[in-house]
Order: sequence, then structure tokens, then C-alpha cells
Amino acid sequence: MAIKPELVTLTPLATAREADLTEVAVHLHPVDEVAVARVPLAPGLRLRTPEGVVRVARLIPSGHKVALRPVALGDAVHKYGQVIGFAAAPIAPGDHVHSHNLGVGALTHDYAVGVDVKPVDVVPKAARRTFMGFRRPDGRVGTRNYVAIVSTVNCSASTVRAIADHFRPGAPGGDILRDYPTVDGVIGLTHKGGCGARYGSREIDLLQRTLAGVARHPNVGAYALVGLGCEINQITDLVNAQGLDGDRPPLLVIQDEGGLLETVEAGLRIGRSLAVWRLRRLERGDGQPGAGARRRPDRAPGRDRRAWRDARGLWRGAHADAARRLTRGRGAPARAHPLVGGIHAAQRLRDRQQPLAGQ
Repeated sequence: MAIKPELVTLTPLATAREADLTEVAVHLHPVDEVAVARVPLAPGLRLRTPEGVVRVARLIPSGHKVALRPVALGDAVHKYGQVIGFAAAPIAPGDHVHSHNLGVGALTHDYAVGVDVKPVDVVPKAARRTFMGFRRPDGRVGTRNYVAIVSTVNCSASTVRAIADHFRPGAPGGDILRDYPTVDGVIGLTHKGGCGARYGSREIDLLQRTLAGVARHPNVGAYALVGLGCEINQITDLVNAQGLDGDRPPLLVIQDEGGLLETVEAGLRIGRSLAVWRLRRLERGDGQPGAGARRRPDRAPGRDRRAWRDARGLWRGAHADAARRLTRGRGAPARAHPLVGGIHAAQRLRDRQQPLAGQ
């Protein structure tokens, strides 16, 4: 059976008899002899430009160049204000400029750095635009305020997603965030690395720097770290190598918690505590007494105080239990070796009695 060919138009065609250049093309720099078509330009289309009317000579596809000025044979053709080639044939206004009439040639560059810099007037501080954001201690500003549950290894990704899903709208824990409109949600940040690399390798260092950057993103107000326990990217190595101990993030290790379900349960308590207490201070800038002050969590009222105590007990108990399991029984030294430094760091963080992370 013969197939009848059909003409398919992929992009709207500029078929009007006349149009402003800015409507159908982009003139990138005042010295450019060409403009870039935003849509296909039909033959005969009259383009209104600041220098007069240019009539399109032939069909010019979207993304291709149309000549706005005449270019003599051998003269330079500019785009972005830079030489992109030389006319291989005379070019008239309205011509399609492409490889058929544009070629390479000898070019001497004068790298006069900074000659095009023009002074600008700085907008007075009182007249500068502002927006409602979240200022972080390091001076950066976020446009969102999330609690992040960060996976240190692919093996803990399912756990992280289960914790985050609990807080999504319509989920059992989604109602918790309704009372805290400045908290935009609990998000799970996962990846597919963390174990298939050599300990101390460049790949692990890159992963750790990336995870730390995500955890300290200005759109993240607080975070917790979740690991498996036997991975190369040890959770305490990440904390120590990237200086996260100052943030005092809650650390959850699946093997220490007793499994996925136990870790999810612990993560739900921590997620609620981070949302309820640590980010609560961001809401105290509304003229209430003591707005912006660092109030002690154990003096917080009602539900906030209970959430803090739950998190503090979980923090102490999890690391104490992990230390006991790592240092007793057959093969204890071998099991404990990768995490000895981490246990000591966790104990120091525990002694500060401040488990909740915040930016």
C-alpha cells in the first residue's frame, strides 16, 4: 500500500506580511549583522527594525540567522558582538546566513579586557526590592524552608522515602505540618552511591561534599542523616569530614536501630521534632515577646516540649545502644574499627544535649 506523504509543521510559521523584528527574532547585540529567528520566517515577510524594513528572501528555519545589514564578500559577520565567520559570498539584508555563505578566515584578536565595562548606579538600599525568605546564619537566604532526610547510601534510600512520605499531604503525618505554615514540608533526598567505591577515595569525597551541600542548602532549615551501618560512606565519616558536627544533625543507622521499620519509626519522631521545634523559631518574628531569641527547648510549651524530650531521649539511647553493640561479643574490635571515631563524636554531640539540626 502506497503511503501518501504529508506535510507536518513542527513550529508555527511567521506567515504575516509584516512583523516587528522583536516578535519573530532575537537581535543579540547592536553590532550584529544578523538576528536569530525565533520561529520559521516565511519568504516575503517584512521585518520592521530600528534601521528600516528588511524583507526575508527565503525560508529561514527557527534558530537560524537572518541578515539585517549588507555584508560584502570577505567581511566579518558578528553574533553576540563577536566575529563568527566571514562572508563567503555577498550577503544582502533578508538573506539566510548559514554555512553556504559563511566561512572561516584569518582573525587577529585584541584581548582588551574590561574595555566594555560601563559604570552603573547602585540602587539605594531603601529602594531595593525585597522578598519574604528565610535568612540562614551564614548570610544566605532561602525561598523555601524544608526539613530534609538525607540518605548516606543507596541502601537507606527506601527508609528515607518512607519517612518523608509519612509527612506528605494526605498521609498520616501530613496534618502535623498544618500548624507550622513556615515549614514547607519534609523531603527525602536519596541517591545510588555510598558503597561501591574505595574507602577514602575521590568518589566518596565527592559524594560527601555533595550531600553536605544539599543538607546545608539555604532552602533546608533542618536535616537528619540516615545510613545503613556497613557502607563505605559511614555516616560519622560524613559528619566529621564535612564539619557537620556543628549542625548537630540527628543520625539514624538502620542496623543499629534494629531494621527498616524501627528506623522509620525513629525517623518519624525526629522528623516531627525538627518541624515542631527547631524550625519553630522562624515563626517567632511576628512581634511576639522575645521574638527571635534562642529559647531553651525544655522550656517550650506543651507539644513542643514533648517533641523535644522525645528527640533527646532517642538521640541518647540510639548512640548508647550502638556503642554497646559494637564493643561486645566475638569480633567486636573488627566491627567497631570503622565507627570508633564516629561513636566518640556522637558521644560529644550527645553531651551537648542539642540533637536537633538547624540552619
